[in-house]
Amino acid sequence: AVVAFTDTTGTSLEPVLALDNTEATTAWTPFTHTVTSSMAGHMIRVHFATTNNSTKGTSFYVDTLSHPASVGQ
Repeated sequence: AVVAFTDTTGTSLEPVLALDNTEATTAWTPFTHTVTSSMAGHMIRVHFATTNNSTKGTSFYVDTLSHPASVGQ
């Protein structure tokens, strides 16, 4: 599974998280990510993508997504 920030055309701007099924777990994997200053002033999208094959079926779930924002000078 890959999570990335993209622009409005789908071009990847900043990777956020990458997971795979080589070390499978049944536990949640919490993470945080601080947006870099290069994203300031831009409209961005959060893009989630997964790839599976027939040998190891895999499920990825998102439980909670929070996006607090602050404006600085």
